[in-house]
Amino acid sequence: MTNAEISERLRQSKRYKEVKENLVKQLEIAGANTPTFLSLVDDYMEFWIIKEQTKLDIRMRGVYIPYNNGGGQVGTKENPSVANQLKISSQMLKILQQLHLDIDNAGGAFDDEL
Repeated sequence: MTNAEISERLRQSKRYKEVKENLVKQLEIAGANTPTFLSLVDDYMEFWIIKEQTKLDIRMRGVYIPYNNGGGQVGTKENPSVANQLKISSQMLKILQQLHLDIDNAGGAFDDEL
């Protein structure tokens, strides 16, 4: 399956729709469902897709992956998805902060994750 196919499958997933609907609902409750903030929700969801892909890559290939530089050197190195996932999560948190959304006003949407 290609990255584009994985992205599309994630975009169509129930979880994707639940997360996006919850964020939009929180903006509506706060009276902040403006085009600018809704665009930030779209950005957040794009990061969500990338984060899910990095999680999948780590599950499939592991935290450490083999390398062969072609010059006779072989070994293992950290899967780049590990560092990327940290960076992506940080950006996602920054978007939530910019939107003034947090666990306190999530409307119970995150109860299952606590």
